[in-house]
Amino acid sequence: MHARSYAAASQQPARASAGRRLGYLIMTFPKVSETFISNEIRELARHDIHPVIFSVYPPVDAFMHPADIPLAWETHYLEPQPARWQTRLRAQLHYLGRRPIAFARMWFDILREWSPLYVRLAWHGLPWLRQIEAQGIGHLHCHFALNNSAVAWMLHRLAGTPYSITAHAVGIYTQHKLKRRLYEAECVISVCDYNTRYMERHFPHVKRVVKVMCGVSPDDFRRTTPYRKTAPFPIAAVGRLAELKGYPYQIEAMRILRVRGVDAQVRIVGEGKLRPVLEAQIAAAGLGDRVHLLGAQPTHFVREELEAASLLIHTSVVPRDGNSDSMALSVKEAMAMELPVIATDCVANPEMVDERCGVLVPEADAPALADAIAHFAAMPEEQLRRMGEAGRRRVVEEFSLAGQTALLAQEFRRLGVVPVSAEVHGSSLLRSLEPAG
Repeated sequence: MHARSYAAASQQPARASAGRRLGYLIMTFPKVSETFISNEIRELARHDIHPVIFSVYPPVDAFMHPADIPLAWETHYLEPQPARWQTRLRAQLHYLGRRPIAFARMWFDILREWSPLYVRLAWHGLPWLRQIEAQGIGHLHCHFALNNSAVAWMLHRLAGTPYSITAHAVGIYTQHKLKRRLYEAECVISVCDYNTRYMERHFPHVKRVVKVMCGVSPDDFRRTTPYRKTAPFPIAAVGRLAELKGYPYQIEAMRILRVRGVDAQVRIVGEGKLRPVLEAQIAAAGLGDRVHLLGAQPTHFVREELEAASLLIHTSVVPRDGNSDSMALSVKEAMAMELPVIATDCVANPEMVDERCGVLVPEADAPALADAIAHFAAMPEEQLRRMGEAGRRRVVEEFSLAGQTALLAQEFRRLGVVPVSAEVHGSSLLRSLEPAG
């Protein structure tokens, strides 16, 4: 990212509308592990809602979904943290002179909570506010109740811009200093009943909570070949290699199955900091032929892995820090692909998986997981197929992208966002990569 791209982004003429102009603020966009955001933005266009997209950082993935490339062209990539200190100081002085009382109160609240993270965001983030304001945003929406919601809160304090937050698992379980940001939001979108109940207990004064799940397009995740049960029994697992995904229990379950003589193998799509630990566990157990770590892969690869599998396992756990998954999109994608599912009985997994389409097992219980896998491996193919078909029907009826985005569009209209004509706006990804002239 270079200086010329920031100037180009901030000098784009604001697009006029009769109501609030919607902005989306995301820390990194597009991101392969967060395709639900780009899917949501594209689906909103069906309701004539075209958010102005702001991203603090450019894409870092080695590959990008082809459908995300046009969105990357439209995205305004904001000035990142390495901005010159003079730029940051000018932004501070701008808001101090424009709204001195609001500026002082904002800094007082930040210092009172004394979070080094929030102090850094207030220092680095004010130049971002000026770029967002330049686009005439009337309502700002954030995915994740973390850093970007702090930026939205600052914009609200300094410019009066209302905002809303989609609260996923990351953040709300551990960030107890979120209260001010959540309470001042016009609306908090919860992606599952589990998160809704959590917020009711821990953040009781949120103005409005609306459940809108991250949906899946049944057309994008549709089988092209009939379901087959093959040998060795093929199992898929999808998700980043992190403690909260419970992968060590999957590996231990595979060791138990080998001892029992059950012929099965699992292929894990995802990357993360836990890889060296998992590789060591696989090597120590001699499971190199039964557990395969495939790394981060594009969406089409994930779909192909799901089509080749006979079962998905999702072993989320609640780590000591409490920062767990809530409702994994990979489970819904597997169900759309007509796969039976084994999931742990924690967080929002029971909201997705029931006896019609899979089974729940206790979290962090490798023997119970091994028992469930062995049970599915012994099932007749026709029984497995019927479970998979039931799972797809549930996705179509309850978890479809179109249905969930319609609920979100309805909420945005309630907040005053009005349909606007589609047009390409903001700095393009290619321009953002140009050298400074």
